[in-house]
Amino acid sequence: MISANGSKPGASVRPMAIPLLLGLGLLGGCAADVRSGRTTLQVQWDTVWRSSSALMDSVLPSPTLMTYNRGTLFIFDRASASLVALDPKTGVLLWKVGRSGQGPEEFAGISAVFADRAGGVGLVDIRNRRIARVSSLGQFTGLVPIAAIGQQPNEVCALAGNRFVAADVFQSGFLVFDSTGSVIRKLDPVWPDLVEAPSIDSRTVVLWNDEAGKRCLVALLSGRGFALLSPDQSPIVARYIEDFEAYGMGNRKGEGEMEYSAVNDAEFVADTVLILFSGRTPDRGRLVDRYSALSGSYISSYLLPFKTVEFAAGGGMVFGLDQSDTTIVAIRARR
Repeated sequence: MISANGSKPGASVRPMAIPLLLGLGLLGGCAADVRSGRTTLQVQWDTVWRSSSALMDSVLPSPTLMTYNRGTLFIFDRASASLVALDPKTGVLLWKVGRSGQGPEEFAGISAVFADRAGGVGLVDIRNRRIARVSSLGQFTGLVPIAAIGQQPNEVCALAGNRFVAADVFQSGFLVFDSTGSVIRKLDPVWPDLVEAPSIDSRTVVLWNDEAGKRCLVALLSGRGFALLSPDQSPIVARYIEDFEAYGMGNRKGEGEMEYSAVNDAEFVADTVLILFSGRTPDRGRLVDRYSALSGSYISSYLLPFKTVEFAAGGGMVFGLDQSDTTIVAIRARR
């Protein structure tokens, strides 16, 4: 049974009772956003490092996907069809693997990169119809076939026990499968928006998992809420602190298509999940809301110092692609 949370999260959160931001030990002031009910922490950011033009020209000319896992920053570069690992403390290149192709250590169409429980990452290759698993040392450790999962399983979560959850843009449910690509069971849609969405575009699902494989976050690209899945319990469903209306839903049904995308990216940090929004707010691309990864309840919000559509967090830092100058930037909240 799904435990729905239809009330506004965050209404009972007291600003002075929030001692931590991202696990950085930051004590900061806060201001309430009256329109949305957000509690926005006043954060000052220090730049730890910024990628050099030489690195971006030769190694990362077109970074698209990014995640942090156990002391390594992983970035997939679309132009070179390669996976790049950087030292998160310094931005120094650790290794670069892969190239375009259909071979066992080649990529053809990467749609997602997710944290692997062993410390590396998995890359969903929709054109090669497989998941490539790469260790933290840059070694290819296996391929998981996904041909039997669906027409286009472009998003995947990794859970404990070598189980995966896949989302297909042509289906409204999810499939659970193992490391051989065999389907174990099907999960029905976890909230009505997923069934009622009028088009493939608005039904697109985005997935993230924590590094331990304990939980998976499911969000609609243009939906109004998210769900937290775990291997052993029913999904927890929650709404965003700000209501986002999607085409064909809510009060504006029938008024024409709206291009509001609720969420760009997300990351797990310990027992919290960080969600980067694009939505209606003037701070889209900078606004990050923080929720409990255990209950889905809202905790607090903050603003990044630059706009981005892709970010990662871990090791006391936040990493993002600065859209103003297309560089990778590592920032830390000032203590």
